[in-house]
Amino acid sequence: MIVAKWAVLSGYDVQIKGMKFANNYKEWQENADAGFDLIINGKTVNVKKNKRTFTSVGQFVSSFKNFSRPILISATHVKTPDVTLILSADYGGGIKISKETKEHWGIRSGVFDPRYKTKQDCYDVSEEHVKWLNLK
Repeated sequence: MIVAKWAVLSGYDVQIKGMKFANNYKEWQENADAGFDLIINGKTVNVKKNKRTFTSVGQFVSSFKNFSRPILISATHVKTPDVTLILSADYGGGIKISKETKEHWGIRSGVFDPRYKTKQDCYDVSEEHVKWLNLK
């Protein structure tokens, strides 16, 4: 809701979707959404809150020096929204990943998803192809 509030206060048109939750991996498809949480000015937006607090893209990726593309976007089997936002735990800002940069994305195989205790392939991207979004 913090992103929707920020967008409305910034003068954007916002639509909020209803949410569904899967209790386990087997229920994933029954509860799958269209790959996004909000529509802001006609663009689909998926919002993810990170457990860590960070104030810049550089600070976020500094913990992932072993990866050439350290930012995970989404699993490859879900629909890709126009924009993915990865929010800092304190909601002060986040990383904005635009689908327009998809030509620069890679695929990281076997990423463990603790929600469903399974591995999946995920899109990833380097910091050069994302932007910082200040929400304060």
